[in-house]
Amino acid sequence: LFTPHGDGAFDHDNETALPHRYSVTRDDGVRAEATASDWGLVLRFRFPVGSGAIDVSSFGPAEFAFDGGLLSGWVDGSTVHGQVIPRMHVRAATEGVLSFDGTTLTTGPEATLHIGTSLIGEPSIPGDFDTVARDAERRWEELFEQVHVEGATDDQLLTLYSNLYRMHLYPTSLGERMPDGTLAHWSPARGEVVPGGLSANNGFWDTYRTIWPALVLLQPDRVAELLDGFVQHHREGGWVPRWSAPGSLDAMVGTSFDIVFADAASKGVIDPEAGYGAVLRDATARSEHPADGRKGLGSSLYRGYVDRTTPEGLSWTMEGALNDFGLSVLAGMLGHEAERRYFASRALAHEALWDEATGFFRGREASGEFGSAFDPFAWGGDYTETSAWTMAFAAPHAAAGLRDLGPRLDEYFATPERGDESVRGEYPTVIHEMIEARDLRMGLWGLSNQPAHHIPFLYAHAGQPARMQRIIAEARQRLFTGSEIGQGYPGDEDNGEMSAWWFWAALGLYPLTPGSGEYVVCGPLFDRMTVALPGGTLDVVSHGSGPYVQSVLVDGEPWEHIAIPHATIAAGATLDFLMGPEPSDWGAASRPFSHAADRLVDASPGATVSVPALVDDAGETVVALDVVTWEFAAPTTPELYTVTFAQPGTHAWRLEASDDGLDWTVLDERVEATDWSMQLRPFEVATAAARWFRIVGDGAPATQLELLTRVE
Repeated sequence: LFTPHGDGAFDHDNETALPHRYSVTRDDGVRAEATASDWGLVLRFRFPVGSGAIDVSSFGPAEFAFDGGLLSGWVDGSTVHGQVIPRMHVRAATEGVLSFDGTTLTTGPEATLHIGTSLIGEPSIPGDFDTVARDAERRWEELFEQVHVEGATDDQLLTLYSNLYRMHLYPTSLGERMPDGTLAHWSPARGEVVPGGLSANNGFWDTYRTIWPALVLLQPDRVAELLDGFVQHHREGGWVPRWSAPGSLDAMVGTSFDIVFADAASKGVIDPEAGYGAVLRDATARSEHPADGRKGLGSSLYRGYVDRTTPEGLSWTMEGALNDFGLSVLAGMLGHEAERRYFASRALAHEALWDEATGFFRGREASGEFGSAFDPFAWGGDYTETSAWTMAFAAPHAAAGLRDLGPRLDEYFATPERGDESVRGEYPTVIHEMIEARDLRMGLWGLSNQPAHHIPFLYAHAGQPARMQRIIAEARQRLFTGSEIGQGYPGDEDNGEMSAWWFWAALGLYPLTPGSGEYVVCGPLFDRMTVALPGGTLDVVSHGSGPYVQSVLVDGEPWEHIAIPHATIAAGATLDFLMGPEPSDWGAASRPFSHAADRLVDASPGATVSVPALVDDAGETVVALDVVTWEFAAPTTPELYTVTFAQPGTHAWRLEASDDGLDWTVLDERVEATDWSMQLRPFEVATAAARWFRIVGDGAPATQLELLTRVE
């Protein structure tokens, strides 16, 4: 926004970039320095010719006035994915500024701008440059002081603290302190200033795998505040954004806030009740706006998968399965047994996309058919930012059910990624993720992008942890090496995700399945890594040399399991690793957590139903729910049933069973409130095998009914 005149050319030797302070001397002699506070920044300029000029411009409309050394005005943000960034109010006290012509500040040989910003009103102006810089340095040092290492090179130290820096840049707290000490924020949903805090600027598909688990470990109290700030979006507008910038962007697949929240709640960081309504809406109610909720949910609720009429339907299904695992965890914590069982079954939805003929997960048409043309190396289409090969491993929460896991992993890491026109698939051009995956030279494994981050750790499920250890050691050594421009960084950062992957790999632990409450053990990078946690000090010590774990002690006691509980780590522990140059069988006899559940399917296709529109798996036809009858050829035992009402409100109904279609027994009778339009609700059934079932309702408008039975 404030740019000194000139061509801007400079040499990196004349640049200093620190977390709390930036400075550069350009080739034309202009020197610029910057430091920042939460809602302000201070810029300092020196011009070699005795006077200077600073452009005041923006990416959107702006308006400024200058009076008595005070610059004030506003800047409107650009439009991204249809979401308008809110107006930013700006107020700057200036030193050395002589005049302003509406676009350019004319200055003397030195100038300082103390700039305050706000989304809600008149900004507060920050103090002098050095004071603001010292405060910023102190705050960053408090974060960096959490982690100390021994046995690191200078480059590794730079990587460590640079990654910690990036891990703490996002998300953003938008709550601003009012004169009375309370917080307020600009609400993207309401377009006005409202009381309280709000969190923003995060893409949960990009961040759920490593950065959120890292923040949960390092800063649990801060995470509780941030997550509540994201739930605030739901309170104000009905939905938590998939990608918040600061409102909802129609970007990426999966409502991954669901698994982020479930992971934090399962580790005791936040009350599960606080966000359960938000994630429940994601999983059970369709949205009318493409930037909210899950795409393809209307039919996938009943069909069990998102079909190919929804772009990237396979990826929506796979991400939905993991997020529904998170729902099952939360429902279990809250004692909602029907919802726990229902979501536990839906967490296996990826199984519906397994194509036995090709040996890959594939997108299905609405008819249920797989397409005929298929190349497992082709990117895009059904597979968001990847190929069928990487998506073959996209169920870390249920990895025990993945077919031929060990041999498939071996083939995956042994087959070179082409990354060229031959595999661009449905993308119009070769995307950068393809090129990066090729250039990493680790087979098809694209560590450079999020969908592949967890894949080496799946060797733990195959009983081959030594292969995991070798791959992680190579990635740490080769892909994050160097501190020059273009080095030390293999791919997409995306809100700290790549930095957090390295942090976990350096620590020797990995959060393979968020919500499972454990970390897979892969072996540490440094001789010693000490992490100060709120619950105690985690001390990770490496003895010997080599990439392979020979044995592990936890607080002095032998540990043989391939995973360690979060509770053990978070309370503070000493982990002693004996490392060696040759593979061992340590941990091979154990397995990490893997979700298992009864798979439930709708029994309606095997029955004659009196109102076919209510069991058509489309959920599009609105019918007054009076009496709906199922007649089966043989006794059937439903374990759950679901009702989807077209409108929110309080509804009454009962479920009955009969052996002859004449005498009826009440299995379940309810008066229930539904919160949202087109919301599915699951309910338990008293155990009963019968040929006839019926639901008797009060005439409320409904769109779909299911009787769910166990898949034997």
